[in-house]
Amino acid sequence: MVLGGQPLRGRCDYGYITFFPLEEIERLNASARGLAVPASPYFVFADWSISTHVYAIHLSKEATSNPVVVTYNKLMKVADSFGELCKAAV
Repeated sequence: MVLGGQPLRGRCDYGYITFFPLEEIERLNASARGLAVPASPYFVFADWSISTHVYAIHLSKEATSNPVVVTYNKLMKVADSFGELCKAAV
């Protein structure tokens, strides 16, 4: 992976995950994803299979941790941090 997204936009890794360039990272829109939980501290940085699910990280000044979640009909924690997510992928 390269800083700021994958080398060519639209290309995926072996698991159909596309990491977004920095300029495309945005807050998770809970209503657009059908979530009934507050999602404002989460930022979407990747998607799976053309946005079937998105990966988001919790970021805020008050945060003591930065868990990574994937969206289904709820937020499901998949890693305690972005670093942990990356280690699991190799």
